[in-house]
Amino acid sequence: MLDYHHYLPIFFEGLRELDEPFKFMADRGSDELIEACPHKLLPVLPQLILPIKHALNTKHPEVIVVVLRKLQKLVMVSPEVGEGLVPYYR
Repeated sequence: MLDYHHYLPIFFEGLRELDEPFKFMADRGSDELIEACPHKLLPVLPQLILPIKHALNTKHPEVIVVVLRKLQKLVMVSPEVGEGLVPYYR
């Protein structure tokens, strides 16, 4: 089994990338980890906040769309992630 606390934040950091193949690897890697073990997402959530925040602060439309889709996928696959995000709303 993969260490989600190590790999998922790395893939989320990579969502800011605009160059291939880095963009593809971050996108597919995060998708596969999210879909593979939804029960492991909630404990890793605090480590994903900074990469998500940094990606949204790029203000690059393509990056923002990708990150919002990942957030949507996180919540769709594991509904408790939505509740886990509430403390980070500002």
